[in-house]
Amino acid sequence: MHIASHGDAVPMAKAIHQALALTKTPGPDAGPAAPPAAEPAFDQKQVEPILGHAAKINGGVLQIGVPGSESITDAGILDLTNSAK
Repeated sequence: MHIASHGDAVPMAKAIHQALALTKTPGPDAGPAAPPAAEPAFDQKQVEPILGHAAKINGGVLQIGVPGSESITDAGILDLTNSAK
């Protein structure tokens, strides 16, 4: 989950806390996560050419990163830290 916000930290923290409670997102003391599957039940090398991007297995999950070509902005301000180079 990613959260971006601007404003007073205390009301923001309260709102985020309430939102996480509603979504039942586990807290940092929730205990260890279930162990991931060792291998996916499909052939990664068959999926990659269909999607047109290379992938990797991370914790039993096929991960594919697709960079965007557009400039990234926040409230109309160009974010040079995340824009394509």
